[in-house]
Amino acid sequence: MLFREFLVFDDDAGTKPVSAIPFKQNSVRLHLFTLPASQLLKIAYVSRRGTSRDESYQRIINPNRLKSLTNFILDSKNLLMANPIIIAFDPETYGSVTYNEEKKLNFKNIACSAWVIDGQHRIFAFKDIDLPSKKFKKYDIQIPIVALEKTNTLLQSETFLNINYYQKKIDSLLIYDLAASFQYPRNALVWPSLLTLKLNESGILQGLIKVKELDEKKSLQTTNFVRTILEELLGYNSAIDDYDGPLYTLAKFNKNTRIDTPKNESAFKSHLDILQKYFVEVMALTKKQGTNWKDNATARGFLSSSAIQAFMLVLSAILRVEKKKNIDFKSILKPLENVDFTAGTYAEYRAGYPSIQGYTKDLLQTISDQIGKDYRYTPISQIRKKIETAKKSKAKSTKSKAKSTKSKAKSTKSKAKSTKSKAKSAKSKTK
Repeated sequence: MLFREFLVFDDDAGTKPVSAIPFKQNSVRLHLFTLPASQLLKIAYVSRRGTSRDESYQRIINPNRLKSLTNFILDSKNLLMANPIIIAFDPETYGSVTYNEEKKLNFKNIACSAWVIDGQHRIFAFKDIDLPSKKFKKYDIQIPIVALEKTNTLLQSETFLNINYYQKKIDSLLIYDLAASFQYPRNALVWPSLLTLKLNESGILQGLIKVKELDEKKSLQTTNFVRTILEELLGYNSAIDDYDGPLYTLAKFNKNTRIDTPKNESAFKSHLDILQKYFVEVMALTKKQGTNWKDNATARGFLSSSAIQAFMLVLSAILRVEKKKNIDFKSILKPLENVDFTAGTYAEYRAGYPSIQGYTKDLLQTISDQIGKDYRYTPISQIRKKIETAKKSKAKSTKSKAKSTKSKAKSTKSKAKSTKSKAKSAKSKTK
């Protein structure tokens, strides 16, 4: 049961003695053991900060994160969850946490008796999976647990804070580097990470992107590419774990099969070709005879992270209008041949996202004014909202038409009945 404050829990958690290792840290007694996911779900609960319970310290559970983790579990052929869930036994269990003659841990057989300090999303990602069923039983894996005994909420809160604040976050470069080595694109980071790696291995951007932690300092980072490719070009929608971006629409891949399958290899080649051809024409804007284009590109700000991300948003807008693989990027980008991101209005934008938005808007406006096509960037979240609104409006209109048709049919039936009645009455009078 997720939330004990709602008072929706069973009395019987069906707990059994488990093999465990007791140990102490300072004066706190802890127990290291494992439980099947289904069993842990019964004894674990969270009391979320923001509810009426004053001592709550956990975060609100994020539904999208839960769904992503559930999908990860179901997509895993060899599910492995090695990080322990940290729980604290509730006061009503004090005195019942004992070890039997076989040195197995016993604790009170009651549901919602262990407060989750860390790992709430990992464990509750199992809640919508029918673990007892034959089909999903393989996902009912043993989950490692560290349980605190006889601790007050202040100590639990401090433990939560220490875990979530002082623990160093894994460098995103390492995450993307690892993602690029996966054989299946089930994880959303795999495809864009591999595309970024290949952009750095060959083509106009070869050697210009820092893709590994030990690489020397470079002006471009993997992060500049991965997030924009994933969210805008591929259009990954975490709410439904699917894609709807313009690059993905041109060449779709199957996230549940290996990257080296014919379909996925073809899609990957198409995506990489489009990106490489596009950036060739982008950087061609900085080339001058007798000079080094990289020096020119750097001097004009073309190799800054903000400019690169803005150019990818421009690509997104172009793909949405052109809707084809073979695009004359040279002609479309020609109006930008005098662009300098270090001068004029471009120099007025601050660093970060505001500059990316400003660059994108100005670049597309310059192109549209000279090309005569309406290349306009709209965040993909707004596009989805617009599509959803249109769908709802269409459904409402269809329902209204159906209701109108039904009403007309009823009216026609009523008229027919009235005509029949009049005919019967006339016939009666004739007689």
